[in-house]
Amino acid sequence: MDEFYFHGFRSRWFQKGDRCTKEFFQMARPKRAFSGIRHLQRVDGSLTEDPLEMCSIAIEHFKQLLTAEVISLEVEVCRQDVCEQIQPRVTSVMQAHLLVPFPIEEIYKVLHTLPRHSCSGEDGLSPGFFIKYWELIKIELCEAFQLAFGLGYLPDTWKAGHIFLIPKGEQALEDICKWRPITILNTVYKIFMKTINL
Repeated sequence: MDEFYFHGFRSRWFQKGDRCTKEFFQMARPKRAFSGIRHLQRVDGSLTEDPLEMCSIAIEHFKQLLTAEVISLEVEVCRQDVCEQIQPRVTSVMQAHLLVPFPIEEIYKVLHTLPRHSCSGEDGLSPGFFIKYWELIKIELCEAFQLAFGLGYLPDTWKAGHIFLIPKGEQALEDICKWRPITILNTVYKIFMKTINL
């Protein structure tokens, strides 16, 4: 009987759990009560409960983890040589297709692929908001997407997000390596990127 529940839980986790969805946060919320970061391990192995020191430990760890590796000059020159040998394969027909303005219908279709009550980012707007007020915002949203695409630049507010640390397990939580960061992005960014990827 226990094996049945284990496999049922495991299949639900593969379907819904490891995505940034409502189900993920429902599963993570009960853990939050006992798995908060109450202390962290210093480099020397001792523990600290000082919030400022814990913050600096976390920042330093994730800065090292997420900072791009510096590429040597030799590698960069080699990379440029390889790129110069590659012939572009985008024909004028393909390019014309890629530069077609975003149809409002495509954006609307993408919006309905997002879970209606998925977590909103820093802006606090869920896909449900965009669906509910679609008739009021569709023209401005489409124009904003066209402008961003035309300029090749996304506003910083679209790219902003909340970073949360989720425990990888239930043991040794004082080690910052046992926490993984996830980012909750703004819905506008999600819609824009999914529309581009159609």
